[in-house]
Amino acid sequence: MSTYAKYSPNQVTGGGGSSGITSINGNTNAAQVIAAGSGISVSSASGTTTISASGGSGVSGPGSSTANAVATWNGTSGSALLSNTGVTVVSNVLTLTGNALSMGSGNNLVIGPSASFASLTSGLDNTGMGANGVFAGLTSGILNSAFGWGNMTGTVSGTANSCLGVGCLTSVTGGSYNIALGYVAGGGITNGGANICMGQSAGASITTQSGNICLGSGADITTTISSGASQFVLGGSNNSITNAVIGNGWFSTTPASVTLTVTSSSASNTSGGSLTIQGGASTGNAAGGSIVFQTSPAGSAGSGANSRLTALTVDGSLNVAVGNAALATTATNGFFYIPSCAGAPTGTPTSKTGLVPMIFDTTDSKFWIYTGGAWKGVVVS
Repeated sequence: MSTYAKYSPNQVTGGGGSSGITSINGNTNAAQVIAAGSGISVSSASGTTTISASGGSGVSGPGSSTANAVATWNGTSGSALLSNTGVTVVSNVLTLTGNALSMGSGNNLVIGPSASFASLTSGLDNTGMGANGVFAGLTSGILNSAFGWGNMTGTVSGTANSCLGVGCLTSVTGGSYNIALGYVAGGGITNGGANICMGQSAGASITTQSGNICLGSGADITTTISSGASQFVLGGSNNSITNAVIGNGWFSTTPASVTLTVTSSSASNTSGGSLTIQGGASTGNAAGGSIVFQTSPAGSAGSGANSRLTALTVDGSLNVAVGNAALATTATNGFFYIPSCAGAPTGTPTSKTGLVPMIFDTTDSKFWIYTGGAWKGVVVS
């Protein structure tokens, strides 16, 4: 039985069985009616119209393949594929040849030789670049950034740690918000948080301590003070800092004034923080370092910097020396001033163990010292 399909204005007719296409719009030579494109052949014989590829055998693959491997072209023929064992996609994780790029689920990315999220379970938004196992131990950490050779290899569950250098933050397990810059900076931090380590081997002694700032090559904390927490260390064993300037540089046409302030209270009836200035501690029978206050007296007119002179020294033996030399009889500056009052003092001073207060009475020209529970004075003439 003959059948046909009509696609206005064209009509294709053909018979069942082996009759094939018999006409297209009345043309009985189907091979002439169907135009062959590139790589395609059309032929009609024995009532059958055949359309086949004429440009080769099509695309072929290897004899075997690697599961989850991404296929790539073999050569330039456009017809042969390779099973590239170095490029795989497993559970939305893309790994390139030599583990050069690993993109884990949860917006995690690490680039570099031996890069891997092999231990990743639920970590999110971690970014790393470098060789030697960056993020190799990461399981559930989030928002960590590591750039450089062997950085953060042991990170497990830390949050928002950042490092740039070589071997930085390699021991972090649960520590968070640490910043490390330099060769093996912060390399010993495990669960410590909010530490800033900048410089070669900076912060080497920090493990579980938090809130430290170590700036400089070899800058490190001491665990003998505040258990090793909340310390600011400028300069280290490798390179010392011997001069520090605060303001707008060593010299300026408009020098900035600087106020050094500790934290003030925001609660009712609460004392503010104290400021302690310390000289370096000594060992054995040697005296400690002095605290020296210097200033620059006026000199001759001009733009040259005047020399600084010592105004007050507190030495390691607790001696307090005012000035740095004897004053001339005609001196107008360089004096030590004490408080005064108009008349004899009557208040009871706050007690300071081993010390006595003093004051000068400008009305009676009398020098007073409080001792034995009373004011005792001597007339000055």
